[in-house]
Amino acid sequence: MPKVEEADIILEKHMEKLFESITSVKSLSLLVGTNSGEESQFKFHDGIFFNQLEHLKLCISFDYWSKLLFQLLQNSPKLRVLKLYVDCDGRFNKYKSVSWSSVPECLLESLETFEFAGYSGRPEERDFVSFIIKNARRLKSSSITPPA
Repeated sequence: MPKVEEADIILEKHMEKLFESITSVKSLSLLVGTNSGEESQFKFHDGIFFNQLEHLKLCISFDYWSKLLFQLLQNSPKLRVLKLYVDCDGRFNKYKSVSWSSVPECLLESLETFEFAGYSGRPEERDFVSFIIKNARRLKSSSITPPA
């Protein structure tokens, strides 16, 4: 089976099945295009690791995005570049704080670039940015910009 090194994905369902097939990816751009309110649909099982992932771009367009992102960070030890952008059509209804009981290895060892476009200061955004700034020990550059 060929290894996928770069993926640009728009996803509404079956996240776990897709993630199982792209664990070798080095660059991932992900837009999750649903917000049904079901927190469990934005999780994947613990056996999925992105050991080669270095670049992650995530479109924020749904509740619970930080839970999905935290799980991706935990399972991507070589991540160097993290880019987040807020979809102007996103619908945000609920916020349940994320329990960040541990710091992902990529924040301690490899994350160098952090960008957050469309930052509007919602509690979930503030909590996540604060977590990154406090824990990304190798961060060389960061950019946080408001909505256009």
